[in-house]
Amino acid sequence: MASSFNINKEDLAFILKQIKIAENTSIGYTAAPVSIKQSIMNTYGFSAADAAIAPYGLRTVDGTYNNLLSESTKSLGAADTLFPRLTTPVYLNELDEAAFNGITNTNYATAGSVIDSDPRTISNLIVDMSVNNPAEIAAFLSNSLSVAYYMDTHNGAAPTALNLTNADLKVLPNQSPDIGLSPGFNSWMTFFGQFFDHGLDLVTKGNNGTVYVPLQPDDPLYVVGGQTNFMALTRANPTYVNGVAQYENTTTAFVDQNQTYTSNASHQVFLREYAKNGSVTVSTGRLLDGAVAGTIGNWGEVKAQAITMLGLKMNDFDVNNAPLLATDQYGKFIPAANGFAQVTVQVQILNSAGLVIGSLGGPFLMSGVAGGLDLANLAVPSGLPALPAGQTYKTVTVGTGHAFLNDIAHHAAPGRWDSNGDHVINNLDAFQVADAD
Repeated sequence: MASSFNINKEDLAFILKQIKIAENTSIGYTAAPVSIKQSIMNTYGFSAADAAIAPYGLRTVDGTYNNLLSESTKSLGAADTLFPRLTTPVYLNELDEAAFNGITNTNYATAGSVIDSDPRTISNLIVDMSVNNPAEIAAFLSNSLSVAYYMDTHNGAAPTALNLTNADLKVLPNQSPDIGLSPGFNSWMTFFGQFFDHGLDLVTKGNNGTVYVPLQPDDPLYVVGGQTNFMALTRANPTYVNGVAQYENTTTAFVDQNQTYTSNASHQVFLREYAKNGSVTVSTGRLLDGAVAGTIGNWGEVKAQAITMLGLKMNDFDVNNAPLLATDQYGKFIPAANGFAQVTVQVQILNSAGLVIGSLGGPFLMSGVAGGLDLANLAVPSGLPALPAGQTYKTVTVGTGHAFLNDIAHHAAPGRWDSNGDHVINNLDAFQVADAD
């Protein structure tokens, strides 16, 4: 299909200038990087005030320093920061739920598991386009187009709540609430839904209990006599600021497809496509494509490229937490002397039961190797102080807190399972591994 999008020489010169601005701020390209603001000042001759608001340079992967007005605004919109609140939250404890599975808490202001059937009820009401939904009937009767359609197809008879059928309700027009003065829903609604679901919901979860959502007997998923007539959602982890619960967003707030390019520089490193220039690994400027034309690289292809190009061998448990690498702020890895990537590791101290009881010093870097440095079986550095009897050292990678894949079905997600039956998941439990399929 013909395109009217054309790039001329001036466009390319402008793009190159922005790349040069970024390179002057990156430890991956210069031994003496300057700040983004200073690089803009140097390139365009701007004052600091003008450079702070100029639309120049490249955005950082995690969103840091995309606002240059002051040091206090450097993290505005950045990943791994707290969602800003416009108001103080007020939680309404409706006390309208019966005890479920031993859970009696119905108050979201209280940490831990909570029982709440309302989310599923609301969802069912929204999607139920039948005579069983009073809201659907009311919407039909208040819409002039649907009323006119009904009268045209029923010999002039007016619709009422008693004579409407499911077939009638299916023709409810896509009309805005202001009687059609505003446009109806279109594909933008789908795009926004994708952004909202996959961009704004990546809050940190896992250590604040579960939201149990009991299914009502009239729910399509309800099974009479069944033992699983409920849904379960993992609650977000709160960070309390002045006594008010706040929540961390792991993606940048910028609507820029960060779900594709990631919101963490180390994470992005693994998703880039690489080639070998002699013994040196270089980025091609593309994201990793899949083996099938037109597809993106899958998890297996990401792991395979990490071995050959980055010198790092991951396993399926790394899918939950991308390893932290030495990078610049734009997603370029800082190679070791051998040309491979450098991964951040930590030496832990374990007790006789295999539980972590401490760590030794600060994190340090280990270099990838030909054939892949096995991140699940890292060697312990030599020359460490002797430990008391029963204690051992273990070298582990430091994670970014960013998963390669999110929203994996919980039975399919790599992790530990309660193998010893103590109802606690910790280092004493076994890892679940992939099934044959």
